Amino acid sequence: MKKRKEGWFNKRNILLIVFLILLFGFLYLVFQMTGFVTYSYQGDSNLVFTNLENKNINSGESVNYDIDAQGSTPVSCFSVNDTINFNMDCNGILTNKVALNEGTYWVEISVNDSVNNVSISAISISVAAPFVNTKSNFTNLENKIIYTNTISYDINAEDIEGVSCFSVNDTTNFNIDCNGILTNKVALSGIYWITVSTLDNLNDTTTSSEFSISVETDSTVPVISLVAPTDSYVTTSNSVTFQYSVADNNAIANCSLILNNTINQTTNSSVAKGVTNSFPTTLAIGVYGWKVSCTDVANNIGNADTIYFATVRVATTTTTTTTTTTDTTSEDTSSEDTSEEIIEEEVAPVETPAPVVEATPEPVPTPQPQTTPVVNKTIKKTNPFFSSLTGKAIFGDISKYTGDKRYVIGGSVGLLLIIALVIYLKIRKKK
Repeated sequence: MKKRKEGWFNKRNILLIVFLILLFGFLYLVFQMTGFVTYSYQGDSNLVFTNLENKNINSGESVNYDIDAQGSTPVSCFSVNDTINFNMDCNGILTNKVALNEGTYWVEISVNDSVNNVSISAISISVAAPFVNTKSNFTNLENKIIYTNTISYDINAEDIEGVSCFSVNDTTNFNIDCNGILTNKVALSGIYWITVSTLDNLNDTTTSSEFSISVETDSTVPVISLVAPTDSYVTTSNSVTFQYSVADNNAIANCSLILNNTINQTTNSSVAKGVTNSFPTTLAIGVYGWKVSCTDVANNIGNADTIYFATVRVATTTTTTTTTTTDTTSEDTSSEDTSEEIIEEEVAPVETPAPVVEATPEPVPTPQPQTTPVVNKTIKKTNPFFSSLTGKAIFGDISKYTGDKRYVIGGSVGLLLIIALVIYLKIRKKK
């Protein structure tokens, strides 16, 4: 009787298919457990990295990464595989040796314990391009209060690409040139809320926040203080400098020196507030009552509350004459001695304000770096596949991998793979 020829669909081929499926599943799980982002290998000491993660930095920044690990035996030392770009000391401090270019660097971090068990994990260090702010920065923009119906406001802005020109949103009432000078087109009254914009050399536009220009009525007169010469001053020099200071909530348009109720001279430009200003003069002999009058840009006129007097006079000359007469019967002697005594009064010194000395700030002590204590270091759990290569059975002590289901599944698939292989070999032997 002829033996029936077996078809393709038989027990041996079915078992072969099951074997291949289990093999594919086993390899897939191995790749999942090792991964493409991080992977690890360790011996029997259960070394675990406690803070290992991928790092992102900007271009120009330095790497200073303190990696920790711990195990059942004391940690001995750390190392890194990329010794061209990175340094790593035995305490687990990872730093860069050179300036890192933009891109991603993959490095392997190794740690060994006191009995030479080794664990390895890979991380990425990604270097991003530096952030470049191409927006303009307005450096002196603020709300403005003016006391006249005109304005001239010099607006400044900084831009890494350079400022090409300015513009203003309210073109009905204002003009602004490419240098940032804001002026009014019409007489102003009330309050105006406006924005200005810059255009840089890359044609990028930046618009400022809104700010106000308020026109207010100013009725406050300037306040003048006479500085020198002081009252009742006497001098024999006809060169006298009159000094004063002025304060006001508005700009000062001009100031005048008044001598004996007559204007002697007037400034032809604006006057600085809060500092000593001067009128140099050349005077004839006489007594002078002096004061200063100032006018602000709102046409408010202020005069000094008091009048100081200054006297200019020449030196005093004194003549002494002595006459001697002798009788005719005796020797007559007649002589006249004339001597002049010039008395000059000392010129009182003109008081000048003491120079302002800026206080020099005390140096700030440089903080001393603190020593970071060395901490025991750690790494990822053992891949069961790699553990088997060190002498552990895949199915041995599998409970320690329950923290990650992939390890349990991997061990189980490995066990099924061995069982399937044994069954296949037995069937083949019977045939």
